[in-house]
Amino acid sequence: MNSMNVTKMNWKKIMAGVMLAAVASVVPANAITVGGAIPVINDFYSFGNTGLDVDAANTVAAKSLMSIFVNNNTAGGFVLTATSTSGGFNKPGVAVPALNAAAGTHTPYTELTMIAGTLVAGAGTGGTWAAPTGLTTMIVAAPVAGSSLVWTSGTQATATSNYEVLVQAKWAANAGMLAGIYTDSWTISLIATL
Repeated sequence: MNSMNVTKMNWKKIMAGVMLAAVASVVPANAITVGGAIPVINDFYSFGNTGLDVDAANTVAAKSLMSIFVNNNTAGGFVLTATSTSGGFNKPGVAVPALNAAAGTHTPYTELTMIAGTLVAGAGTGGTWAAPTGLTTMIVAAPVAGSSLVWTSGTQATATSNYEVLVQAKWAANAGMLAGIYTDSWTISLIATL
């Protein structure tokens, strides 16, 4: 064997040793998960109408009592409930009446309705409003104190964002009404289905 062959063999041994050392120092691969969470959004804001003509009959076309704007991003959807305290317009300071309330202090609703809104975003609102999908018109005929309108959205493929819902009412004329401001308090709740 000449010195050239010896050098080549040594070189091959050295390279094989280096390769073995390189393979031995490789760290096995680890799976790493990255990401973050999207928080649950379940809120609403509402506006009540305080300019209603309570003393005039409203028996043909329901008038809007309030607009409710719903935001929810749970896949299971939500339940929106609007409940009337007195089932009609009451003179403040007078106890919530029964159905046979004395004329002059209470005008009962003859019908309550919950429908999809039609409001379009205007200048300066900073938002986009849309009519809710899946909301069929709900009607409560001859409502009383504690009557509720309930919308159960069902499952959602995308988040509900600023969906407008209108609560409307009809009422009969009450010629015996005393002068003053007449109001009804409502309780609105939005429960997410997780």
